[in-house]
Formats: sequence, C-alpha cells, structure tokens
Amino acid sequence: MERRNVTILGISASGRNNGIVNQTVAAILKETGFDYEIVTLAGKTINGCSGCLSCVKDNRCVLKDDFTAKRSGIGIAE
Repeated sequence: MERRNVTILGISASGRNNGIVNQTVAAILKETGFDYEIVTLAGKTINGCSGCLSCVKDNRCVLKDDFTAKRSGIGIAE
C-alpha cells in the first residue's frame, strides 16, 4: 500500500494551554508517523454563527475572530 504525504490537523478544545488534553493530542498525533499540526483553542475568541447569511454566496464566514486564520487549513484537511 502506497503511503500518501499527509499532514494531520489536531484540535485541542481544552481551556488550558499545555494541559493533559494538549499533551494527549500531541502524543496521539506523534504516534501516527505523519506530519501534524496542533491547534489549541485555549485563550481564543471564536464566535458562533450570527445568522447573517453572508456565507451563502461563497461558503465563507465574514465574521472576524481567532478562527479566521485557521479556517482554510481545516477546509483542506482530510
């Protein structure tokens, strides 16, 4: 079986930086043998949907928050 070049995106939703959840996510990703990136949501402001419907035309949220920069990476993750 051919091994593809894959980068895994791991997301830690814990409120604590470098806590047990982040350590566990990192350990699991490391064991996969693939390249990976960890995103922690601790200390980030991520807004919920406001129902403005601006995303209808291009499937892009117009709200600006700490999630904006990571949105494209998540969109291409497998």
